Amino acid sequence: MTRALTKRSRRCPADASHGGCPRSLRSLGAPERERYVPLRRMGYAPVELAAIGLSVTLSGCVSGAPTLTPAQESQVSKVAIYKVGESPREKYQTLQPLSAADCSGAPAGGRVWGNAEQAIDTLKRKAVEINADAVVNVSCSSVPMLNNCWAAQKCSGEAVKIERKEHN
Repeated sequence: MTRALTKRSRRCPADASHGGCPRSLRSLGAPERERYVPLRRMGYAPVELAAIGLSVTLSGCVSGAPTLTPAQESQVSKVAIYKVGESPREKYQTLQPLSAADCSGAPAGGRVWGNAEQAIDTLKRKAVEINADAVVNVSCSSVPMLNNCWAAQKCSGEAVKIERKEHN
C-alpha cells in the first residue's frame, strides 16, 4: 500500500525497499512509518491547504478608497460622521456597514502605524460611492498586521441615507 507523506514521496511503497523514497522515510521501519498520517488521509490536499492559508492571509485586508467622479469628490466634505453614541436628528435609513483602514502615519511612507483621520476620509469616500449622506456608529481602533501594516487604524460604521422632509 502506498503512503503519500509529501508530494515528492507519493511513489514510496510501505516497505520502502526501493530507492524512490526520501532517505528519512527509508530509514524508518514499518511500525514507525505507520505513525505518520498523510495530509490527504486527513482530508486535506495541498491545494486545499494553500487555499486555507491564502484566505486567512487575505481576511485581514480592507479595501482602499474608491475612485470617485469629480461630482462625487465634491460630495465627500458633505458626508457627516457620527461617532458611537451620536446620531443625526433626522430619521435615517441604514444602507450598509462600511469599514476602512489606513497605514500612512509613519514617517517617510513606512507601513508602521495608521492615521484615524485618513481612515475616516476613506469611510466618507465609500459612503459617497453608495449615495449615503452620513456614517453613523463610527469607531476607530488600532489593528495589528492589517494590510501589511504593523498597527493600522481601522474605522467602521454604517452608511445611512437621511430622510429629508420636503417643504411645500
